[in-house]
Amino acid sequence: MAALAVIVVVVLAVRLISGLGAADPEPTGAPTQPSPTAEPTDQPTQEPTDNPASDGGTIVSGDVVDVRVPDEGTVTFTLVVDEPGVYWVDTFSEEDVDPVVEVTAANGTRWRDDDGTVESSNSYDASLTMVLAAGEHEVVVNDLRDSGTTFELHAGGEPAPAIEAGEQEFSVDDGGTWAGQLDVGAGQTLTVDVYDTDGDAIAGIGLVDGAYEENDDRDSDAPDTGGNLDPYVSVESTEDGAAIVLIWGYDDEAVSGTVSVTVE
Repeated sequence: MAALAVIVVVVLAVRLISGLGAADPEPTGAPTQPSPTAEPTDQPTQEPTDNPASDGGTIVSGDVVDVRVPDEGTVTFTLVVDEPGVYWVDTFSEEDVDPVVEVTAANGTRWRDDDGTVESSNSYDASLTMVLAAGEHEVVVNDLRDSGTTFELHAGGEPAPAIEAGEQEFSVDDGGTWAGQLDVGAGQTLTVDVYDTDGDAIAGIGLVDGAYEENDDRDSDAPDTGGNLDPYVSVESTEDGAAIVLIWGYDDEAVSGTVSVTVE
């Protein structure tokens, strides 16, 4: 895969991405899901059919567009991302509508969701949250019931600030996420070791090759550098590129402490 596109999905009540400063960053902003609503799939894409397809044009973070799905058809959008970060697409529809969203990242990583966890009055609405690289990513929507219908498609997200390897403090408000990106080379291992002094942290790593790993309570074979509830994640990258580090609180609660980020 040529570019960064990694998935990150834990469903939280408020979408909040906190800014990463050098030492003690202050939270700045917002997603409801700092980790993914669906795992990337290795299943091949469906063979082309005669079902009608419509080009919805280009969308960017912050856009809200009305989608008119043809009977037994699809609508395709191009989601343009300028900087790597956490991004999402959600549908908002009326009852008796069952939207489906499929995203194919620029590097070929693919995600699909039917009934996601977006805060909508319709439990059948779809929702995907992903870590995406800069580039153009394909978003395909349709109605699972194959009936021509109209609903809203919301796109959102923010870039992840750059961080350096080393030890630094983090602080996350209720519903927030501490996020940062740094470069990792092919064959290098990125390790995130968290010591939380207030709250119960969860940590995740997304790599350029599409891999995503997260941890809540460190495994028994992890280094004894923190308490049993302190997360420890270590992942080897197969490609050069930016990686994303995420930290958030268990059950969407505030958390703070120290994180050690190493690349070896």
